[in-house]
Amino acid sequence: MSDPSQPPVPPYASQPGPAYPPAEPQQPPIAQPYGSPPSAQAYPAAPAPRQAGTGNGLARAAFLVALITMTVTLLMSLMLPFAYRAVDFDGVLLELYSGATGLISVAGSVVALILGITALRRPGSPLLAGIAIGIAGSSILGTVITWMSSLFFRFF
Repeated sequence: MSDPSQPPVPPYASQPGPAYPPAEPQQPPIAQPYGSPPSAQAYPAAPAPRQAGTGNGLARAAFLVALITMTVTLLMSLMLPFAYRAVDFDGVLLELYSGATGLISVAGSVVALILGITALRRPGSPLLAGIAIGIAGSSILGTVITWMSSLFFRFF
């Protein structure tokens, strides 16, 4: 008792019996899953995260338009030798066929190019939009060069 670092003994400590009521048996605490706070009820619900696989729908549309346009143009170009045989070298029909192929190519490519450029400005992955712009741009450039060479050789 003379030690000043120890607290004084309370008066009920000298009485017989336990100083504290008997403790109830405790169960071990229930383990919480990783990352969850101990009081999850106190926080408001977070917004649902975006799915990782969702992309820009406009970019997908631009890619599909560019791919379909490229496929149709390729098939029409591959059918050109059959058109030579079918029309017996009629120049007017072959020019109409070639013009229709060029118009389909340019029209579809311009649509794909506009959709691709618009899709680049939206949030999401720019991959499909970039591919669509590349396909459409090369198709437009190829068609314009073909028309210019055709025009050039018409005069010579």
